[in-house]
Amino acid sequence: MAEDAAGSPAVPMPVPEPLAPEAAPIAGDVLPLTRGVYVLAGVQCADPPNAALLVFDGRGISGSATRDCRTSPIKPQGQNLQINQSCVDTQDGKRRSVRQMIQLQGFEAFAFVTRWDTTAYRLCRELDPAAFGFRG
Repeated sequence: MAEDAAGSPAVPMPVPEPLAPEAAPIAGDVLPLTRGVYVLAGVQCADPPNAALLVFDGRGISGSATRDCRTSPIKPQGQNLQINQSCVDTQDGKRRSVRQMIQLQGFEAFAFVTRWDTTAYRLCRELDPAAFGFRG
């Protein structure tokens, strides 16, 4: 068995599996996230309520009350990224913009961060964005 510099037995480090092509972010996407359906942390992927899901399509993060979202990164702030999110409201059809703070947690998870709260989402690979009315 190999030893480390201190003479202790070396502990083998796990080697991460390479990302499948569909799991990796796509060059040119506005955020380094995998495209797909994200659900609120703690919600099962099997049958999430619309209010607990978001879709990242490479251009923006849309929800059940928004469509055609466009995200523009503004500036990093520590481990967070300030973004401008411009979306069309599904009720009145008006485009609105809002600044948000997002914390990227790898390629398959993120959280919206406010002064008071953090709302985390994770990718559900088995969910098809088209099943929720989203087109890529």
